[in-house]
Amino acid sequence: MSTPVLNAYRIATIGFSGVLSLLFLSQLFFNLFRLSVLTRAIFGLVLSVLLGLLEFREVGQLDKYASFYYTYPGRGALFALLFGLLDYSGAFSIIVGMLLWPMIGAHAVLSVRPDLGEPAYFKTANIALSTGEDEGDIV
Repeated sequence: MSTPVLNAYRIATIGFSGVLSLLFLSQLFFNLFRLSVLTRAIFGLVLSVLLGLLEFREVGQLDKYASFYYTYPGRGALFALLFGLLDYSGAFSIIVGMLLWPMIGAHAVLSVRPDLGEPAYFKTANIALSTGEDEGDIV
């Protein structure tokens, strides 16, 4: 992937991760007595913090247990999941929810366009779901 496109992708991912983390944190503190919203806030906070952290450094064992962070379709599905976990009780969360759909669409386009390439940390990950490595295994 070319450097300007990669930088724009990283900035967008870091921005969405930060904003979503703040939204889930506020959702966590303002809805302490609504168990369903509280649970969604905890899951959303963990997923969005990991998404932003991955842009700065490799997270140990994440490629083994959550390999969807290392593919475009997986990240698109993650943004769709984060969209579903949001509690739309304020104007800011509604605006962010509407802005998530272009990001999901961008991941769909990036997954079907192999000429655009992938970030370097996508290729260096030891993704657990690989093909052709277990051909010699006896079951």
